[in-house]
Amino acid sequence: MIVYIASYPRCGNSLTRDIIHAYFQRPTANIYPHEVPYPRRLKYAENWQVGEAIPVGVKARRWWLVWNQWTAVYDLNIPPYTQAHRYLIHGSQKTLTRINRLRFSQEKTIFFLKTHERPFRYYFPGEYVIQIVRHPGPVLRSYHNLLRKTDGFNKTVDDFIDGRVGYGSWSDYHQAWNRAERRLGRRYLRLRFEEASTDNLIAVRAIHQLIGLPYDANATTRNFEGLHQQDPQMFGFGSNQAWESFYTPEQLTRLYQVHGEMMTALGYDHA
Repeated sequence: MIVYIASYPRCGNSLTRDIIHAYFQRPTANIYPHEVPYPRRLKYAENWQVGEAIPVGVKARRWWLVWNQWTAVYDLNIPPYTQAHRYLIHGSQKTLTRINRLRFSQEKTIFFLKTHERPFRYYFPGEYVIQIVRHPGPVLRSYHNLLRKTDGFNKTVDDFIDGRVGYGSWSDYHQAWNRAERRLGRRYLRLRFEEASTDNLIAVRAIHQLIGLPYDANATTRNFEGLHQQDPQMFGFGSNQAWESFYTPEQLTRLYQVHGEMMTALGYDHA
């Protein structure tokens, strides 16, 4: 099974991954290559494909060369893990071909994958999506403040409002996923950052209902203040409070003009 943790940047993907990490004891692989391996020490499995992953007619040696490059097992010496499971390592985006997605989706192992991409045109029965959404006001503020610290940054706040940035428009992104929801049906779950960040168990129970994975109700996620001190660029804003002051009155008007329709569709009030 594959479970994609899908979000527009700064909508709460890290929060969702922390919830899955803490309550379900599963890491989420980032399909992009910029993160260190997680956990940091990798312990590669031997012959994990026997009896579970080799389809009829596929030569084992060839299968091994394709899969071992991207899969590892938990090192149980690293808390909080108490069970061994395979997972994809970071930077696995290029291995998500249609045939490999089919093979992953047919496994009993649940592979969690972080993505900011728009949906595939087709999903296999063993592919699920957890999407976390967030009000565009704090999202675009946070996205701007993240990217402005990078080399060569030349975008204005208006560029972010209008979607002239790497992942495009906040509204267009969510419109694409709204269409995908109809294709996925019960294999799609939408979480709201505002609710999940206030009460993790709202998200935990919904994820459990989606995929049936047991969880520890007494677990806790990492403290945001500690994360902010550790990496203020990545974890710059964990709150939705007072985001309006970031924008000029004209920019606020433009924000609601551009994204008001999608805000309504996702249950957010707007002026």
